[in-house]
Formats: sequence, structure tokens, C-alpha cells
Amino acid sequence: MSHESYEELSRHPFVEDVFLRALKISKELDESSPFSAKVILKRKPTEREYYCLVLGTALAHFLTTVQQLEHSVLYISNFSPSETMKKYGVTRASHLLWATENFIIRTQTSYDRLLVMVDRLFNLQNQANKISHESIVTNGHIAATEIPAVLKPIRNSIKKYYYDRNTIIHEAPFHNDELRRLEGLSLAAQNIKLSGESIEHLNEDIKYETKQYLAKSKREYTKINNNLCKSTAIAFDAMHKVYKLKLVELKAC
Repeated sequence: MSHESYEELSRHPFVEDVFLRALKISKELDESSPFSAKVILKRKPTEREYYCLVLGTALAHFLTTVQQLEHSVLYISNFSPSETMKKYGVTRASHLLWATENFIIRTQTSYDRLLVMVDRLFNLQNQANKISHESIVTNGHIAATEIPAVLKPIRNSIKKYYYDRNTIIHEAPFHNDELRRLEGLSLAAQNIKLSGESIEHLNEDIKYETKQYLAKSKREYTKINNNLCKSTAIAFDAMHKVYKLKLVELKAC
């Protein structure tokens, strides 16, 4: 299997193994409502059970982000504004900016969540906000394995947007030449009084610019998503070995 999509990645043997064991333990211990956000346990889990549950949760959070990245390609392609949206100034350009920023942010979120999962895999249990690439790859337990090497291609698959993500979160909106042109055209269409023929030409320009931006973005996002999934599948092969060893280790405790 090529593992180029979320669906294929979710069927990886490591994912199936972790989820099956975590679900079995959860059914045995959890007595809360299936629709409740708060978990109520019948008893305190053993160290091994706790390890399986925490790892399963971290893996689920990571895979959710991978799925959201795939969905982003659909979100950016579809725009059907309601009258209320139009009233509040939602244009094709503003929607594209929103969808683009969401994709960029989630590329880095996916790696952050993967690092948390690696921390849980090795049963380190560090606080999520204290986990970083450096803290993971330099950890003595992890550095002695192949995990740092298999993380590198995953990081490389999304590194293009590393600084853009930080800018969006901390400084300013994302902008490139294509989006700026679209914003300018959209503002003109909204605020400048034009004759019927002129506004028709302006709308055609907006449609053309939008089509060009969409074609480029969808190609780029799809390639990033495919590379992320493929490199993660290779990492999952290595993680599966660690997982099996940890289960044996914890069983002996």
C-alpha cells in the first residue's frame, strides 16, 4: 500500500494495533456516556493500560489533523456564500485567505501532534507545550532508535510553511501576490460604482484569478498531503517496533 492518503494511513498496522488495544481497554474501564467529553473510569488503569489509552488518544489527535489537511483541499475549492455572509463582507478572496491560513496552520499542528505522540510512544509523559522537535530527537531513549531519522522526512514535507505559520499566529495575515490581486479586485467590485460592462469585466478577472490560484493551491496542498502521509507511514513502521517492545516491557512491570 502506498499510504498517500489519510484513509490509507489510517489502515496502517501500527494504527490498527494501537486503536484495537486502546478501544478494548476503554470498553473495559470507561463507564461514562459515549457522548460525554468527561471520562469516568470504573477503576484506576494499570500502567500498561494507561500507556495504551494515552498513546491511542495522541494517535487519534494526530490523524484528525491529517484528515483536516485533506479536507482543506475541498474547503478551498468550494464557496457558496449565503446572503448573511455577503452582508458581512465575506468574499471569494476573504474565503481563500481563511482557507489558506487554516491549511498552513494545520501543517505545523500535524507535526506538533506527531511529536506528542512520539513522547507518548516512549512513555515519557512530558507536558504537550514542553515538547519540541529538539527535545524529542535529542532524548536519550529516542536518539538510540531509528525514530529521529524517520521524523526528518515528515518535517521536510511541511517545512515550507513553518515561518508562514508563525507569522499568521503571532504577527499578520498570510499574503502572496495572487491573494493580494484577488483582494484588490474584490474590493473594487464591492466599493467602486461601475457600468454594467465594466463590472462584468471585473467579475471575469476575479473568476480567472481565482481559478489560477485554486489550481496552483490544490496541486501544492495535495502534494504536501501525499508526502506527509507517505513519510508518516514509514515512521509508523519504526514506531510499531517500539510499541511492541514497550508493551512487553510494561507487562513485565
